[in-house]
Amino acid sequence: MMLKYYGRQLVISASTDDEPLLRETADNVRRTWNELRPVVESHGGIGEARRFNDLVRDLEHSGPSEGTGGRLRDRIYEIEQVLQQRPV
Repeated sequence: MMLKYYGRQLVISASTDDEPLLRETADNVRRTWNELRPVVESHGGIGEARRFNDLVRDLEHSGPSEGTGGRLRDRIYEIEQVLQQRPV
């Protein structure tokens, strides 16, 4: 749920060029992802975890670009699907 919130926050802060909020949001995404990643991997979502991690790394290094919000939503959807499966 928090990742969805941060995704919306990224879109809003990018549209207003709020650089401090963009950095803070990217940090929050990383922190939340670091907590969630082991759970995703334990459910067999290795590929999904790798794709989400790549997106977070891009966000941290390059900042949000056009389409970041959509890509983040896509990755979150993948994670939700993985978490509905039983742990492996």
